[in-house]
Amino acid sequence: MLHLKCYKKIGLFYKAACFFSIGVFLFYICEKILIYKYYWPVDTAYATKTIEGMYKEKENIDVLVVGTSHMMDAFIPLELYEDYGIISYNAATASQPINISYFLLKEAAKNNEIKIFIYDIGSLLSQQEWWGPVMDSAPLNLNKIEIALDIAKKDNELTFGEVILPIKRQHERWKTLNKTDFEICRQKPLYSKGYNLYTDMDWAKYSVEEMNNIAASLRENEYFGCEYSNGVYSITEGENKEPVSVSEDDLKWLIKMKDFCEEREIEFICTKIPSVYQPELYRSAWTMEKNDLAKSICSENQITYCDMLYEGETGINYETDFVDGGMHLNYLGGRKVTDYLGRYLVENYTLPKRTNAQWDCDLELYQEVRQLALLQLDFDFTSYMNRIANEFQDQVILIAVSYDMAAGLSQEDIQLLQRMGLQTDFRDKINDSYVAVIDHGAVKYENISNRKINYSGTSGNIPFYLESSGYFSGAKASIMVNDIEYAVNGRGINIVVYDDEKNMLYDSVRFDTYSEIHYAERTARRTECVRNLETFLMEKN
Repeated sequence: MLHLKCYKKIGLFYKAACFFSIGVFLFYICEKILIYKYYWPVDTAYATKTIEGMYKEKENIDVLVVGTSHMMDAFIPLELYEDYGIISYNAATASQPINISYFLLKEAAKNNEIKIFIYDIGSLLSQQEWWGPVMDSAPLNLNKIEIALDIAKKDNELTFGEVILPIKRQHERWKTLNKTDFEICRQKPLYSKGYNLYTDMDWAKYSVEEMNNIAASLRENEYFGCEYSNGVYSITEGENKEPVSVSEDDLKWLIKMKDFCEEREIEFICTKIPSVYQPELYRSAWTMEKNDLAKSICSENQITYCDMLYEGETGINYETDFVDGGMHLNYLGGRKVTDYLGRYLVENYTLPKRTNAQWDCDLELYQEVRQLALLQLDFDFTSYMNRIANEFQDQVILIAVSYDMAAGLSQEDIQLLQRMGLQTDFRDKINDSYVAVIDHGAVKYENISNRKINYSGTSGNIPFYLESSGYFSGAKASIMVNDIEYAVNGRGINIVVYDDEKNMLYDSVRFDTYSEIHYAERTARRTECVRNLETFLMEKN
């Protein structure tokens, strides 16, 4: 009888344990699906995958990089691996607070023998607050509880439970769920090791000197205003703008980083990715005042500081290497920053040069994405035409002319076009319409006329439509694929590069060949094309 009671108790225990386990599993799945997938474009969930990928990385991470979006858009681990054989990971996220950077250091150190830790020090001086991408993606443990308590303590509108369990904040997200929310549970780690590649381009609106002059003017001139209200003028005056400072709490986290690195014998490097903008409009603009304060803090605490804006020669081009007017770097700028940091690490530290089968596989994927990025960032007519002829011969090249394409063409330009297989002699074809189709390296169709041209065709199973009007017949260019308009529709040669096998746009550009300068213009969908290619390749692999 006693044995029977024991068996019943054991049976009840197992049932309860199974019920509890199933409940926990279902809660985990529901939370995984419901929580917000961070970073634009939302469907790619870049930041969410970045953090999850850090935990899933199987090869030992020798160099860990953290910080805000400036670092996320600038440091390319696979470029560092290709050039120097260094295994690294970019765990930076948009508006990453310094306590989150410290949390990522501790988490990564659990499973990796980190040799160098690089922190973009910008968040120390600019009060970043977007902890969601990291905290919502990280597993529950004591480190996460420590940071959650700190976040809840600083924000009166948040409870500890809402920080530690994102489903409590986002329980109504079921109304906006999309395909990515369900797929992310089975997706592989992000191939790029955290780097966020941008191919958009916008010249820096301010030079470094202009940025610092604005900051100095705001600092040196006392506040003054004259207000008219209800028939009365009043003059307001005030003290000078407060100098840049660091809060005691943020400084505490910096020291905790330093102490942790010393305990683990990790080399700690603070740096700053170049960021140039009007300081009153963008709090992360890296002025000389901020730079001097950062250097002073690092010097006082025996922390290495790598200055990439005021002392380091990164070779950043302020006309081509930014995404948004000087705030964030595009792929061209990211390559220069990564090369600079790579040389800095090799010259100052001893790091193992390693190879790894999975990293080699990811590198091949990255190289294919890089090839597309360099195409989209090529604004030189000669270089671009050579690039599509030599590197994209397996794609479909669709050409349509608007207004005039011939007036600015040199003899070298004409020879370049003819080397691609085009037969037209453009020397006396000013103001004419023109279309061409180069299908997998072979010219499939070509037509030039003093009247409007319309042409429909297919490549594989992909239908396309071309329309060209010269100066006297409407001055319009249209390139439609699958009934979607892709042409820039500007004066000169409009080109669309399309992958008919992947059914994917690669690039859309127009060169103003009416002018001798051949000014290039693109549509705003470039980075979207890169994301599409990345997603396709990751699913394929």
